[in-house]
Amino acid sequence: MVLFHWGGPSRVKEVHSFLRRVYDDKYVRKHSWAFRNFQAVFSWLAAASMREKVQHELSAVGGNCPAIKLVNEQVRGLESKLVRRWGNRIDVNFRVYAAMQYARPFAHETARQMRQDGIKHVILIPAYLQESNAGRQKSVGKWHELVDNHEIPQWPTHEIPPFGRAPRVLTALSERIDQTLQRFPKPLRSSVAVIFCAPGIPGQDKAKFQAEVLQVSQEVMQQRKEKRSAYTAFYAYYGHIGDHLRELKKKIIKAADVGNRCVMLLPLCGTTENLQTTYSMDIACRDYASRAGIHHFEVAEMLNSNTLFLETLSDLIGEKVESSMKADVTTSPN
Repeated sequence: MVLFHWGGPSRVKEVHSFLRRVYDDKYVRKHSWAFRNFQAVFSWLAAASMREKVQHELSAVGGNCPAIKLVNEQVRGLESKLVRRWGNRIDVNFRVYAAMQYARPFAHETARQMRQDGIKHVILIPAYLQESNAGRQKSVGKWHELVDNHEIPQWPTHEIPPFGRAPRVLTALSERIDQTLQRFPKPLRSSVAVIFCAPGIPGQDKAKFQAEVLQVSQEVMQQRKEKRSAYTAFYAYYGHIGDHLRELKKKIIKAADVGNRCVMLLPLCGTTENLQTTYSMDIACRDYASRAGIHHFEVAEMLNSNTLFLETLSDLIGEKVESSMKADVTTSPN
């Protein structure tokens, strides 16, 4: 199993190279294949202009992106879950790996380790709550491109479809709300407004992606069966130059303007903490909310290694492996 994540700089000195990969991503800009030379220059200049800002943010949260540690925990947790739930049911040895889009280990490095480990079959899993075609292309599409270019082995390969609206994932998100409510004074918990937030993506997938985020936020609140103010907001992706929190800040102002003095942010899309959740939301947005008149502000933890989330992935993987094994038996010659 290969879990795809965006990744982040593990040290301050890696910020510039990380940003260059973000800006030089050929999947970010439409028709960018025709402008590769221009984009290479642009990526270097854009990374240079944003380097100091991102280095400051990284230093403020301890000097390294939390995603690296949390992804590794997620990998170990999923592998353990697979062994316990499926080990005695199907004759398969499960191994889980991580592959990052913008940081190490990159897909080709992960594939190299898999080849050394003797892997025979592969299941690809974009570890994002909501997907776009561009997002899947960056992960799964990149993997297949490496195969086509003979840069990695051509294993028998399956993919796990988007899982953001799976019942147990929605329940896990609701659990994150309950856990975060415990940080608010008890008399105020019933009046805490929830702002679901996700990165706004560019391009043709934008409307579909935002509709999916809205659907998830609505289904979570419907599952909770409570009267609570809820909003949905979007922030800019890593490659945005300027105030990438502008739209999210507007929604915080809107919540404050109608009298909400207790606000919780619930990040969607990714499944592990990153620099945008630990700094942009928990530090920058907290300060902004305070100045907007919000007295109590918290950011919910992302799913990370939540039990219900890992069980969902485990079952999707186990069912995929089991069905493919049955198909192999059915189509094999007598």
